[in-house]
Amino acid sequence: MNTITFNILDLKKINGGYKLQINNGISVRNQLEKNIGDFLLDCKVRFEYEPFVSINDKAYFPDFKIDNKLIEVTAWKHPNAEKLDRLTKKLTCYTKQGYDVCLFIPPEFVQYYKILDNFIISDLENLKSFVFSCPKSL
Repeated sequence: MNTITFNILDLKKINGGYKLQINNGISVRNQLEKNIGDFLLDCKVRFEYEPFVSINDKAYFPDFKIDNKLIEVTAWKHPNAEKLDRLTKKLTCYTKQGYDVCLFIPPEFVQYYKILDNFIISDLENLKSFVFSCPKSL
């Protein structure tokens, strides 16, 4: 079996598009990620942006990681079945690995994500509750 060595930063650049910066200078992909990052900073929360997480020999880069909590952020206006399936598998994989997971979706797009209702948070007050909640026991 061949071992492939890669630079994590190069791997993250595959999708590219780091267009904005949150208030601490970290580059993010879109306005929603900027809003969530700035919100976490305002709440004095220490977080990692797109950290490398390895699960079952697969590389993942959740949008935000706070201790054992992962936050994925998306605002696809009309996600197709394939995107929803990939997202469902990724979030399920995270939870099976023991992470507490939420999917932040703007309220106007929640209707397109009904299949992921158990993960969805669509307002900052509920996101704050998630961030500051005690970890779920396994």
